[in-house]
Amino acid sequence: MTRRKEYYFLRFFLFICLTLFWLPDLESQVRLSKKKHGNQTRAVVVGISNYQNISDLAYAHRDAQVFGQFLRSKAGGQLPADNLRLLTDSTATLAAIKSAFDWLVNQSNSGDRAIIYFAGHGDVEKKDSIARGYLLAHDSPFNNYHLNAISVKDLDEIIQTLSVKKGVEVVLISDACRSGNLAGNQFNGANLTAEEMAKFDENSILIMSCQPEQLSEEGRQWGGGRGAFSYHLINGWVGMADKLPKDKKVRLLELDVYLKQEVLLSTDQQLPNIEGNRMEE
Repeated sequence: MTRRKEYYFLRFFLFICLTLFWLPDLESQVRLSKKKHGNQTRAVVVGISNYQNISDLAYAHRDAQVFGQFLRSKAGGQLPADNLRLLTDSTATLAAIKSAFDWLVNQSNSGDRAIIYFAGHGDVEKKDSIARGYLLAHDSPFNNYHLNAISVKDLDEIIQTLSVKKGVEVVLISDACRSGNLAGNQFNGANLTAEEMAKFDENSILIMSCQPEQLSEEGRQWGGGRGAFSYHLINGWVGMADKLPKDKKVRLLELDVYLKQEVLLSTDQQLPNIEGNRMEE
């Protein structure tokens, strides 16, 4: 057995042991647990591997499915089915994504938590003074994103409405810097989109799969077919990031340290980033 295979076997074994150890008390330790005092959590989870007009990805849809399962589990806070909009591949059209965002804004109230998770392609179709980043839906075209994709500017406005105007805690998780044949490849459009998202202000918690100048890796070595970021993100929330101190609670600071270490170690180049109150649980 090679040293790399030994590493993955050991991590898998430790993950199983830790999961069994923490399972009775997971709801109290996980960052995305149920809100207190009757406040609710709602989530829009999008993962697109199969695109109509753009090069496909391998496991973005699987990352979204597993994240949705995590939210529905005890470890993720047992999110009610009515509070989750899970859109993958052909169901993740532009119209469906926009409808899900409208639902999230309209249903959320002060003190609630709103989670937005996106795994798929991000791109900029032209580089000029008004260039905008976009998250690409299943039916977005190869170019002409203006009316056919989710602009980062519009997403920022949704977050501002939720967090500033409605007093909702917003958690945005982005894994939209994956490789592919995109309109903006000649000037690194995916990286420019990531740069634009990284400028979101302190009113939300932002968890990004990599630095703006990097690409997010996916492969069978992570959970039999996942993105490296998504795989380690859930492992960390389940309890493997609980280290500083070891108290069965996962703070953003701990998750940030854990993701940077594990994702970088397993990819050799990818460094996730978290923005927000590092002492949040």
